[in-house]
Amino acid sequence: MVLALPGQNQHNSIYFQGKIILSEGSQLDGLISYETGKQVLFQTSGLVQSFSSSEIEMFSFFDESRNVHRTFIAIRLKENHLQPEIFEVLREAKDFAFLVHTQILEQEKAINPSRHSKGRYIPKNISRIYGTRTSIRKEETFYILTQRSGLSPYVRFIDQEGKVDVQYLDKHLLEDLAGTSLNELLNYESKKDLKPKAKNDLVLLINKFTNLYHAIPSKGELINPL
Repeated sequence: MVLALPGQNQHNSIYFQGKIILSEGSQLDGLISYETGKQVLFQTSGLVQSFSSSEIEMFSFFDESRNVHRTFIAIRLKENHLQPEIFEVLREAKDFAFLVHTQILEQEKAINPSRHSKGRYIPKNISRIYGTRTSIRKEETFYILTQRSGLSPYVRFIDQEGKVDVQYLDKHLLEDLAGTSLNELLNYESKKDLKPKAKNDLVLLINKFTNLYHAIPSKGELINPL
């Protein structure tokens, strides 16, 4: 945990009212700010505290910019991982939950010299001549968490400079979980003309599927399978 005065390296942070449950069991109520890949900021009594994922069990807040209550939990992807990862709880039911893990990756790429070359020879190490630029890659991986199977990756959306690629990590995971409700889910998909490879449509499918299992309001009270 790190303490700082408001405005010190957090001047661009947006805070929302919420709560944090620490890994040692205590609860903090106040203003919370969280950006993907960064520590969780908590502001109260004129001070800003920052917490790493290893110090947190869960946190939640009402996101006024989206008009939705959001819940996040810390889970280790593998038993031998010392640092837990932060997942957003998309939907939660009695026996399962849909989680999203987001990564923001920065890559240095050589500037494309094509517009400068005009038919001239292009050297192999073009970065020394034309320089480099930072490319932002956003990866959103949807997971299904169950008591029986633990945390299983389902599909990943990769946004690279506006171009979105979809990678199914276990294409039949949702179908297997749906069981006898699969036909009803497929009928809903067809009726609404949904395309699961579109992230927003997949979220609609997940909402429908969870409603079939009498979804409860997400409170982040999931058992960590690891």
